[in-house]
Amino acid sequence: MKHILTLLLLTISLTLSAQKTFEGTLHFQLNFLNASPEMEMAKAMLPTGFVLKLKGENSRLSTEGGMMAAMFGDVVTHAASKKTFFLNDAAKTVTLISEQEQLPSPAASDYDITEGNDPRSILGYPCKHYVVTSKVDASIRMEFWMATALRVKLAKTSSTGLLAQSGMYGLEGLALRSVVDQLGMKMVVEATAITPEILPAALFEMPKAYKVIDRMPAMFDFGGGND
Repeated sequence: MKHILTLLLLTISLTLSAQKTFEGTLHFQLNFLNASPEMEMAKAMLPTGFVLKLKGENSRLSTEGGMMAAMFGDVVTHAASKKTFFLNDAAKTVTLISEQEQLPSPAASDYDITEGNDPRSILGYPCKHYVVTSKVDASIRMEFWMATALRVKLAKTSSTGLLAQSGMYGLEGLALRSVVDQLGMKMVVEATAITPEILPAALFEMPKAYKVIDRMPAMFDFGGGND
């Protein structure tokens, strides 16, 4: 299960790079292709999409479908306080994510990056195609369709940057489509709606009335193990 969630969060996080600020809401659809038996059993828990809200270096990620949203809530980064946390409005709880519990970003030097031959227009935005392959794990292959006209600025501890961001690979803009291929299984993330808008700062803050929990849920403990 940890392996599945790690790959899922990697796919989500790879939609972003750190560039000029975009403020607003983005909707993404998530699909699994050639799923393994393990993934098939886990599908009921996994989301079918997610909503990403961005304001300056602040971010808030909400999943759609599956059981993850009900169990853990949204993942929020508040840049000024340098905090990343789960915000569960239904349970009125805030669960802090320590720096040690965040997954480290892989080194850019561990990847080969080439411009691909499949440029596309997604939601009216021209997107350049890039292929990223791992030098240390031949089973990992990633593709990104980057809209250079859309850019975001994220804190290093961003909820979308718990793992690597596409900006780590030097790719400019916002990935409106990402494909992660590992061991024959593919996860495809594609934008379905983009809404530039002014968002209230309160969306990214810890409500004072909520109970604060200082331990991340065990399901998201990536400290080790293979289960």
